[in-house]
Order: sequence, then C-alpha cells, then structure tokens
Amino acid sequence: MSKGTCPLFKLILGLGNKDIDTSYKIAKNYANFGIDIIDMSAYLFSKLTDKYKLELKQNNPNLKFCVSVALFGDIHNKKAKINDNCKKCLKCHKKCSQNAIEEKDGILRVSYDKCTGCQNCKKVCNNNAIDIYEQNLLADDIEQIRNNKPDILEVHLSIKKKKEILKYFENIMKIYNGDTSICLSRKFLSSQKAIKIIKQLYEIFLKYNNGFIFYVQADGSSINNASLEYSSNLEALAFYNEISQSIKNLKNIKTIISGGLNNKTVELCKLFNLKPDILAFGSYARKLFNEDVNKAKELVLSVKEFYEHK
Repeated sequence: MSKGTCPLFKLILGLGNKDIDTSYKIAKNYANFGIDIIDMSAYLFSKLTDKYKLELKQNNPNLKFCVSVALFGDIHNKKAKINDNCKKCLKCHKKCSQNAIEEKDGILRVSYDKCTGCQNCKKVCNNNAIDIYEQNLLADDIEQIRNNKPDILEVHLSIKKKKEILKYFENIMKIYNGDTSICLSRKFLSSQKAIKIIKQLYEIFLKYNNGFIFYVQADGSSINNASLEYSSNLEALAFYNEISQSIKNLKNIKTIISGGLNNKTVELCKLFNLKPDILAFGSYARKLFNEDVNKAKELVLSVKEFYEHK
C-alpha cells in the first residue's frame, strides 16, 4: 500500500511526447521546484536511465513517476502529419506549442517524437494539408510497463464504447499491481454515465489491486495549446465538480483535475470552492517553462500555497 501524503502538483509531459532530451530538461527543473508527480509516456519512462531517475528525485525523494497509456480512439493516441497539399504558409509551425513542425530540405514535416496530437495545426490550416492518424500502442506500452514498473499507472479511457472501457481496463489490471489512475472526459459520456463507469472501474480495481490508491482524473480541454484564458479551465472544473461528490466516500480514492489548467486554475478553485487532491498541468506548464522559468516556479508555489490553506 502506498505511504506518505497525497501529491499535489502533477506535471504532464504528454502521452504522445517521445522527445527525451527536452522532456528530461523540463522534468528536472520542475522536480527542483518541488512538484510531486511527473506523468509521461511508457516510452519516455523506459528510456530514462536509473541515473536520470535518481537525478529527478535528488531534491524530492517522494517524487512519483506516473506512466500514461491510452486505448485506441482516445485523443492522446493521435499524431499529425503534413501531406502534399502544404503551401508552406507556416501557420501550423507558428501554432505548434511543441515545436514539432520543422522544415527539412524545403519540406515541412511533423516530428513524430515531439508531436502530442493536439491537432491545433489542423485547426489553422486552410489547405487541408494536415492529416491526423491514430496509433495503437497499448500492447507495446503495457509490455514496457511490465519490464519497468512506475509508481502510478494512468489509463486514458475517453472512447465511445463502455464495454471496451471495462474490458480493456480489467485486462490491464490483471497484469499490473499498484496505484492506478483512470482518466475520463465528457467527450463521449454524460457526467452521470461517467460516474457509473468510474464506480464499475473502481470495483474492477479493487478486485486486483485492493489496498492501493485509485486516482480519478477529470479531464477537460485536453491538449489545448496552453491557453491563458479563464475559460480553458471550465470543462475540467465542471466535470470534476459533478463527479467528486459521488465518489468521495470510496476507499483509498484521490481526485485529479486536468486538461486546460493554467495560472487561473487556483483562483477558480478558490472561487468555486473546489478541493481536488491533485492539480495536473500539461501544455501550459511546459510552455511556461520555455518562456519564463521564474514564472514556472511561481506556478508550482501557488499550487503548494493553495493546498496549505485548503
């Protein structure tokens, strides 16, 4: 059974992100700021050497590594590529927060390692030059996790078919023993249906992992290109508000808000009297670090202060 206090600040490096060098640089600095969880792909986690993992934990021995996997059909399994319709207007290049669109030999290409599947490039393209395709990496990811177990396994389950959600989650629980996070959104489910599925997933979790922590992540505007608007938070906060009361009495359960979080999140949590166990920052935190390291540190401190007075 997991020991210690519940983490508070979660850094999301991106499930589709396979850029080892950039990810490690961001993770190391945020780890030094005192964050509590680093969320990454199974690929990234498998490529971080023991030396790197020890360096990340150097100033925070309680730092947890979370590895995310996604079912086929979930937004986190998507990638972009540029087709022959490209006119090299560079709108996609300017919009990409991951710096994943690069020109080589006069041709624009999307870096497979850097692309997180946000699809913002497609939204700004007027030439129908961006194709979005899906990866089916679950089997490979699970095999890597078997060989290199993280502190937390997060399963992204935002797909249409309820039976598939339950089936695949049970198959994963049969081979994984430890703290587990599920990530759901309202893209395909009403809040009431999501609550029902969460409780069913919880029963499956108890069947195989009783005694560990069950994290429930309310996902909002996932992979949203680091918006600075208040509205960016609203989908995640509203979803969390609707499910949190229904699951608060479940044993060993912790809640997470994710998707669209930014420097307005703490203010809105206070305003709406929301008290999640963890706040998870992805594209905004990564972009903030690249633009202003001091502001990135301030973001972490603001979350810590919020929990100290929660």
